[in-house]
Amino acid sequence: MPTQPFPFPVAEAFSVRGQAVLVTGAAGFIGSVIAEAFAANGAKVLLSDRMASPLAAVGQGLRDQGFTAVEQPCDLLAHDELKALIAAGETHFGGLDTIVHCGAIPLSGPISDDSDEFFDQLMNTNLRSTWLLIKYAREMLIRRGGGSVINISSVNGHRAMVHASLYCASKAGVMSMTRELSSELGEHKIRLNTVSPGVIANLPKHLHRTSSLLNSPYSEQFMELFGAEASKGSMGSQPLPIGGMPIDVAMACIYLASPAARFVTGADILVDGGYLHAVHPDFAPAKPRTFWGRAREFLRNLPPEAWKEGHGPVWLNKK
Repeated sequence: MPTQPFPFPVAEAFSVRGQAVLVTGAAGFIGSVIAEAFAANGAKVLLSDRMASPLAAVGQGLRDQGFTAVEQPCDLLAHDELKALIAAGETHFGGLDTIVHCGAIPLSGPISDDSDEFFDQLMNTNLRSTWLLIKYAREMLIRRGGGSVINISSVNGHRAMVHASLYCASKAGVMSMTRELSSELGEHKIRLNTVSPGVIANLPKHLHRTSSLLNSPYSEQFMELFGAEASKGSMGSQPLPIGGMPIDVAMACIYLASPAARFVTGADILVDGGYLHAVHPDFAPAKPRTFWGRAREFLRNLPPEAWKEGHGPVWLNKK
C-alpha cells in the first residue's frame, strides 16, 4: 500500500499551522474573519487592504490575541504596491504558502445607471487585481515549490442577479481566470481555486457603516427606510433555513489551503446554503427593485451636503 501523503487524523490533514498566508481585503467583513481563522489555527498572516486605518485595527486585534499578523496596506491596482506586498511576505515570513484574494467592489447597478468609468473601476478592482496579484506572486510561489491561491468569487458569478450585470460578469471572470491559471501553473504545484459565497449575513453591518458616513438627518432617514429590512437577513432564496456567516467562507478557505486539498485545483466551492439551485424570487416580474438597488438609488440621489467631510458617493458612481 503506498504511503499516504498526509496523516489520517482530520486535525492534522486539515491543518494550516505554520503556513504564511496573505489575505487581501483583510479589513472587510469577510476578509477580516478569513484572516482571523487562519491566525487562530496557527498560520502567520500578512494582511492587506487599501484602507490603512481599519486594516491596522484588524492586525492589532489579532496580535492582542497572541497571533502572528503583519499589515501591508496596498492598492491592488498599483503595480509597485503589489510588488511590495509580495516582497513583504518574503521579508516577514520567507515567502507565502497561501494567498486568499478577498478584495472587491461588492455590487453594481442597473445598466441604465452605471457609467463607463464605473465599469472600468469595478472590472479593474474585481478582475484585473486578481490577474495582477497572481502575476506578481508567481515567481515567489515557484521558488517555494508551489502553494495555494484562493480567489473569492460569488454565487452571482454562476447565475444572474437583478441589476448587477457588472458584478456578476466580474465574478464569473474570476472563476474562469482561476480555472485557466490552475492549468497554466499546475506544473509548478501551484493550486488555484475559488470560493463562491451566497448570502452572507452582512446587511446590518453594511447598512450601519454606510449610515455612519452620512450627516443627520440623512443617516436617520436611511436607517428608517432600510434598517428593519436588513435586520431580517435574506434567507428566502435558499433551501437551508440558516444565515450564512463569514466563518463559513473562512472554513472553505482553510480546507483549500490545507494538505487535505492537495489534489484539488481549478475547483469552485459554493458556500451558499443551496442558493444557486433554488428558485430565485428576484426573477418574479412583479417584484420591485432589489434591496441594494433601492438603497443605492436612495444614496445616489442625496445632495453633497448629506455626506460627512471626506466621504461621498464614489462607489455609487454619481453621474
